[in-house]
Amino acid sequence: MSELLRSRWLVVLGFVAGLVAVFLSGGAVRPDFPDLGVLAGVGGLGVVAALSWSSRPAARVSGLVVALAVLGWSVVLVQGDQASGTPGSSTAVLAVAAVIVVAAAVVGLSRATRSRWVVGGLGVLLVAGTVAAGVVAPGLPVRSTTAQRVEAKPLVDRPVGREWAWRPGEELVDVVAAGAGVVVATQGGTLTALDGASGTERWSYARPGGHVRALVATPDRSLVMAAFDPGGGRDTGSELLVTLDAMTGEPLHDALHDDWISDLDALAPTDGVLPVFHRAAEPEPNGIADHTVEALDLRTGEPRWTWSAPRGCISPFALPASGADVVLAPLHCGDRLGVVALDETDGKPRWERTARKSTSDEIAVDYYLDAAPDGSVLTVRVPAAGMDMRLDAAEGTDLATENAVDPQPCADRLADTTVAGTFVALCGTVTETRLTWQRGRVPPETTTVDWGNEPAPTSLVDSRQLLLLAAPGAIVVARTDAVLGFAGT
Repeated sequence: MSELLRSRWLVVLGFVAGLVAVFLSGGAVRPDFPDLGVLAGVGGLGVVAALSWSSRPAARVSGLVVALAVLGWSVVLVQGDQASGTPGSSTAVLAVAAVIVVAAAVVGLSRATRSRWVVGGLGVLLVAGTVAAGVVAPGLPVRSTTAQRVEAKPLVDRPVGREWAWRPGEELVDVVAAGAGVVVATQGGTLTALDGASGTERWSYARPGGHVRALVATPDRSLVMAAFDPGGGRDTGSELLVTLDAMTGEPLHDALHDDWISDLDALAPTDGVLPVFHRAAEPEPNGIADHTVEALDLRTGEPRWTWSAPRGCISPFALPASGADVVLAPLHCGDRLGVVALDETDGKPRWERTARKSTSDEIAVDYYLDAAPDGSVLTVRVPAAGMDMRLDAAEGTDLATENAVDPQPCADRLADTTVAGTFVALCGTVTETRLTWQRGRVPPETTTVDWGNEPAPTSLVDSRQLLLLAAPGAIVVARTDAVLGFAGT
């Protein structure tokens, strides 16, 4: 076989590698199939492959010009994808294919470079480069550090110890209690774990250029999940959901999801699974859509089980809520409304609470579900059935008769939480803030929150201006410009 013929076949192989790129993931930044940008580049490689078989040198020169144009286009695509913080592998593989096709086109035009070693070497580079680009490209934007596993301190209920402050270089998006303290998400696509007792940085995970749309922790605070949007204000309808070990910062799993699945209100993991609610294709005759529940393993992303409402019932829409080891699903069974708790291990019902419907309007049936941060208590409110209950997540028993802490430490309350029977609240204003705590009928105690500067004009996620968290080692308060910790005794 002549070296010219070998170079022609190498161009064809480069075109085939480009075709492979069409079927690879484009990441959250280009989730559509086929992606038009990649498809345009592959079309250009097809033109080069066709021209390479011409016996006319002018045609092969035109092929080289087209190959160079495709290479330039693919470089633009790769740069844009990497800058988004959520790239896939498709554009990187296209770029590798374009490089080899350009080299093969040059070989076809120059007798001096026509040797079986040159052509063979380019073939090896094509295969190795395609594999490497497919594996490496999605993780190139990631900048991360990890930490040693330590024993987490208990939650603080009386913030009377050392105070610390942490101020990021960019605005905060959200903060959750997890690992050895808290995990902070900032606007530039960075997660930073802070030690609760000291406020020192423990680990970080960043996708520069990306945007953290949602951040949640599992009820046991062992894992955190962050949903990353592509940067640059691009709304692709897709997000990268990353699960990390909250203690060490080690990434455990990442996967692309539609943005409605990884929205902040839709992320309600148990300690082991993430429930995803899928709407049935057709609504029921009464106009209410049925839903199935799919449980994804948090550490692997693999489906663990799927649940559907039993015969004669449907599962209407509701913003999800989960306990430490149960998933709450709405139930609508004839004239009875309520919820069923599904075991996170196998999806089998553990307990069920229903009540007779008090309205004849089939559509006006709303479910309001909520969970305590540690997953021990679930709140179920179904006005159409007169249900308004606080339930033990493990057994489903009614907790309404328990004596509650009197939540009256201040009249100008901005945020609050309850820790081990102590009611903790932020009072005052965004600039002049007090941290107050009260246990039972004992007079409240108060300390001043020293923010140190004026607040930024923006808000945290969900339009909140202040955040209050009970975390391991400290009571933590946050604004868009600072995280302050009040350690316990």
